[in-house]
This record gives sequence, structure tokens and C-alpha cells, in this order.
Amino acid sequence: MQTMPGKIVALSAFVAFIAISIVGMANQYADFKLEWFFPADSYVQDYFDMADEHFSQGTRVSVYLRDFGGLSESQVFKCAQDVENYLESSSYFDQANQRASWFAQMSTWHTSTYGSALSSTGFYAKLKTFQTQSGSQNMAFKDANAPTQGLSKLRFSNGIVRKHLTTTGTDRWDTMEAMRREIKATCSVAFPFGFEFLWWEEVGYIGAEFVRNATICLGAILVIVFLMIPELKVNIPVILSILATVADVIGFFYWWGETINGVICIYTVICIGLAVDYSAHIGHIFRLSSAEGADAEQRAIDTMERIGTSVTHALLSTLLAVVVLAPSKSFVFSVFFKVLFLVVMFGFLNAIVVLPVLLSLFNGGSMKPAKAPQAISDA
Repeated sequence: MQTMPGKIVALSAFVAFIAISIVGMANQYADFKLEWFFPADSYVQDYFDMADEHFSQGTRVSVYLRDFGGLSESQVFKCAQDVENYLESSSYFDQANQRASWFAQMSTWHTSTYGSALSSTGFYAKLKTFQTQSGSQNMAFKDANAPTQGLSKLRFSNGIVRKHLTTTGTDRWDTMEAMRREIKATCSVAFPFGFEFLWWEEVGYIGAEFVRNATICLGAILVIVFLMIPELKVNIPVILSILATVADVIGFFYWWGETINGVICIYTVICIGLAVDYSAHIGHIFRLSSAEGADAEQRAIDTMERIGTSVTHALLSTLLAVVVLAPSKSFVFSVFFKVLFLVVMFGFLNAIVVLPVLLSLFNGGSMKPAKAPQAISDA
């Protein structure tokens, strides 16, 4: 990389990988499924695949009403009626595959028993009678022996969310949040919930959490780099190399088929330190270089002669330590290998190939050459 054509090739590769990484980050999205934790060759994965192929359906979601507070009997009835109408008309639910709710069954029962449409008049008492006769577990009273005192909860469990609305993690989060808003607007004490919501929630928060944690980590690292290498013409190329490595790693997750999730975010934040390690050593030795002529080009050469081999060995030793995980079928180990592999590859490119070029071009300052050691007299 001492010649101009070599520098052009190094910088071109640097810019090209950054561009590819930006495209990857722009197309990246958050996603996670609990079944990913089963090994890829597990019979459990075969079960999930066959179930998805032959018995695929949407996700069952219930709507709960609780904390009725000061709502009157007629207001509770109105809420239940509005939620029922929402479930029967919402575009988020698969109307063709939904089973009849207890409210619809109670309406039919009321018409056949009393000869009139269900209304808010005596709703609690009639609801208790219906529960006793039908055995429904979708309602709970404050006092089972005194139903007129009101309800503690209601549940509508007939909703099935359309499958195409839950394809990716982002789809699932958007659908869940939209349902929450619409159901809240329908009835102030109602909310949707499904068992899968427990990990659907991750998708909505992991992106912001990842950005925040990575930013804090990088911020602390950049402060340390400025303190340890207090020369702008040296630490700016070092910081560019570090940021490029982190960006390359995150961007290439997309091209390697990985999405943003808790596992990959934890490993990435941990591995940011490795990305720093390689570039910081190069920059530190460059700053301390006292090569003859004190020329930036010569200092870059002197730096690579002094520490280039050691940094390369560090990169190779890290790669050898994780390469045994490459054939792993475990999601956790597979992701760990991919993160470490990308850090090592881009750490090598940016620290060993690109950073010396940037340092020579930035013409970084050098400390004064150290004095030659003086012989100590025996006298």
C-alpha cells in the first residue's frame, strides 16, 4: 500500500464495503421467533415446518376488559358490545375462521329465553345466569354470589389475527400496536393479548435499545481514544476505521440473512471492543513512531513493521478460536460465529489495510523522536 495505485485500491474497497453496508442497514429489520432456539436439524424444527406448511393459521388473540372502575352496568355492556362488533368487523382478524364468541352465544340464548334482544337492562344478572348454564369461563364477578356488584374481568377469545399480518417481526409489532390503539379507542378498559406477544414486544424495542447501547459503548470508546491518542490527525483516522468496522459488521448481518434481535445485539455490543483494539494499536504506534525522516509515509511503514505482525496474529487467533463454531446448528453459537467472523474480517481490512493509508494521507503528527539511550558509566 505504499504506492498510489495500492492506496486507491485500499480506499476503493473501503468505500465499497461502506456503501454495501449502508444498503444492508437500510434494508435491515428486527425479527425473532422462539423456535429459532431449537437446533436447525432438530425434529422440533421439522414439526414447525410441517405445521406451518399444512396447518398454518393466524395467531389467536384475546381481548380483555378489566379495571372497570366507575363504569356503570350500561357502560360495561356498551364496551362488551363494541368489542364484539370490532372483532366481527376488524380487518386484522380472520373473520372466516373465528368461532362464535360468548357474547354472540349469549345474545342468541337471551333471544330464545326472553324473546327479546340482549340489552344493558339487568346485564349482570343475566350474564351470571348464562355463565351458570353454559359453563363459560370468560367472565369473572367481583362477588359470584352477588353478580349485581359488577365484574372484575371479561374476555373475548375468539379472535384470530390474519397470518399475512404477522410474517416478519416488524409486521407483528405494527399489527399488535395497531390493534392496541383501535381496541383502546373502542373501549377504554379493553386491550388485546396473546401468548406470542411476550416476544413480539422485543421487536418494537430492540432497535432503539441496540442503537442506544452501541452509541454509549462507542461514545465511551471514542473518549478513551481521544485521551490515549491526543493527536487529531492520528485519532480521526483511527475513529473512522473503528466506525467503519462497526458499520460493516451491522450492515453485513443483512446480507448474511440475520435480523436484528436480542442475541445478535448483545454479541455486537460486546464485539465493538475487538473492532477498537486492532485500530487503536496501529494508531498508537504510529503516533509514537520515530522513524527516520519523520515522514507520514515512512511512519506508516515503520508502524506496520513494528506491530503489524502482532495485530495480524491477534486477528488470526480470534478467528481460529471461533471457526470451530461455523458448522454449529445452534442459533446462539451460529450467530456468535458470524459476529466474530465479521469483526475479524473487517477489523483486518480496516486496521491493517486501510488505516495505514488514512494515516499517511492525513499526515498525522508524531511525537518527538526519543533520545538514544546513554551508556551508564561504571565510575
